[in-house]
Amino acid sequence: MNRRVLIAVTLMSAATQAIAEDKYLDRVETEPRAVAGASVHQLAERGRLCILQHVTNDAVALKDTSRVNPMASIGTMTAGDTTAVQGGDVLQTVDLDAGLIVAQSRTAIPGAIFNRYFIQSTVTFEARAERFRLSHTGIKYAMQDTGYASNSGFTPVRIQTGSPYKKIEAALQVVSTKIADCVAAAPVADW
Repeated sequence: MNRRVLIAVTLMSAATQAIAEDKYLDRVETEPRAVAGASVHQLAERGRLCILQHVTNDAVALKDTSRVNPMASIGTMTAGDTTAVQGGDVLQTVDLDAGLIVAQSRTAIPGAIFNRYFIQSTVTFEARAERFRLSHTGIKYAMQDTGYASNSGFTPVRIQTGSPYKKIEAALQVVSTKIADCVAAAPVADW
């Protein structure tokens, strides 16, 4: 009997500890990237243009079909709920002299056929003399269509088995790489 109690207490303690140690994907950051001879203002202006080229903040429609029509035959679904999440301006803050740009990003994970996810984050571009870096914070995701389950909208990205956190982190790195490559590319003087 004592052995069973000890096992039960150990399992409850482990479960409580796992809950207390929930981890979330709260920041995705690039390494600082060097651009020889570029001033803070020049890098910030390039960053502004590149963010406008590679970042979107479009509206999305999140759906579920969780409401079943009880009067119809089994398996017949009502239209369910659709929640429109409004888009908005990409650029939130632009201070070219300080080398700071803050933008809102909302994008789909590319290549997903089933379980299409949307990611939203705050993109911060920071420039110093001859170098810059990018970071994503406030990272949340939502499944476009949850089927029979209720769609809870955009939620923080939990780091756990079964969570798409690795795909989300990779998708944010792709966005950051596109922006960084664009900023680092020499401006074309004669076209």
